[in-house]
Amino acid sequence: MAGEFDNIHQGLTQLGALKILKSSVEELDSKSDFYMAASHLINFPGEETVNGLIGFLQISSQDSSVLLAQRKAVEVLGRLRCQEAQTVIGQFLASKDIYMVENAAWALGQLICQDSAFHEQMISLLAEPSQNRRVLIQTLSSLDVDQAIPHFEELKCDEMPSVAGAAVAALAKLRILSKDEVEKLSENLFLPNQMDRQSAVQDIIDARQVDLLADVTKAPVSPSFKMRALKLLLNDEQLEAPYGIELVKRVILDRPEEIVVLHHYEDAQDPAFLVTELFCPDFSRCYLAMQHLVATNGQLVWPFLHKSWSDRAHNDYGAHYFFMHLFGFVDTWPDEALPIIKELLLNAIQDQRPQFKKSPPAALLSLSMRFPDLFMDQMDALRSDCTIFSWQKRFACLEALGFLPQSSWPETIQPFLLQLVASDPEPTVRLKAQELLKH
Repeated sequence: MAGEFDNIHQGLTQLGALKILKSSVEELDSKSDFYMAASHLINFPGEETVNGLIGFLQISSQDSSVLLAQRKAVEVLGRLRCQEAQTVIGQFLASKDIYMVENAAWALGQLICQDSAFHEQMISLLAEPSQNRRVLIQTLSSLDVDQAIPHFEELKCDEMPSVAGAAVAALAKLRILSKDEVEKLSENLFLPNQMDRQSAVQDIIDARQVDLLADVTKAPVSPSFKMRALKLLLNDEQLEAPYGIELVKRVILDRPEEIVVLHHYEDAQDPAFLVTELFCPDFSRCYLAMQHLVATNGQLVWPFLHKSWSDRAHNDYGAHYFFMHLFGFVDTWPDEALPIIKELLLNAIQDQRPQFKKSPPAALLSLSMRFPDLFMDQMDALRSDCTIFSWQKRFACLEALGFLPQSSWPETIQPFLLQLVASDPEPTVRLKAQELLKH
């Protein structure tokens, strides 16, 4: 139920949020106050919150601040699993606002709605290209609405990959497609549009296609999407198989040469351009730039990398992540760069910003490659208190430990690995520790 970005208005109380929702537009300090209040109430599950949000949904207004906040209120009621809100939410399936229809359909899925009238309404909306048919398909599939199956059959060849993929996933879940038809989902992982690629990862999750996970790890999308697929689809037994833990390692290491990129350069590109490409929202372009940067002398790259860090990379979570990996992948940095790189890596390991959660594991891996002695200090911190490290950081620590010769390991490492095998709550960490003990 809880999300990483839910409690960002920590000075706002439940009473304060409910009071805002009862205010008129004219009484607001800011047009965004309604939206802020509706969002913040996710932190206060209970009758007062439910009544406040339902009451807000019953306000009739064409003011954009109200309409935006009502969309959010529907989402929050869905996330809170408020069954008593089902009727109110279902009424918004008839809204002229396609984004409200999308939120209403999604929320009904969260509420496991069994109202056949709402099911029929969602099925009828599948015939309207202006609607978010992907969300409608996902909701109807999650609710096991058999009447929707013929419509899924029609949409599996839709010209929109995200719609066709969702329909294929829905049919695959019912085991009424051939293996060849289902495996076509992997083709969508390498489409030109990044949103389509991200949707393809979710479709593979929804279709529960473990056999396609190797393709997922090669796709040019954020590693967060890939890791989510692995965590949702691989059970403990599959993780213990050689391919299972290898897939997790591949995503954590994120070596650019293992990613299938969809772009190419006609000519050689200078380091300044390549560094700039790390800020691109399209991960295919980022990975292409990484492939070329890794093959470029670090002395040529460093001036542009350093300036970009100071200018904006320190606060851009995408580029920040790639910078952390690049510090480890390249071993030709100039001497004057090393103290700066060391400080950046150490700071990144401790970074608590939710948007930057991909960076600490990458920084740990790079620290072990560039500064192995300092990396051992991180191992000491992990041994002293495992709870301060996320499972991804714990796994990265163990993966990085494997880079170093066992002769350099202190005597405390083996007992610690045994402890992890016996008691770490994360299966991938236990398996990685077990793997290290065998070598």
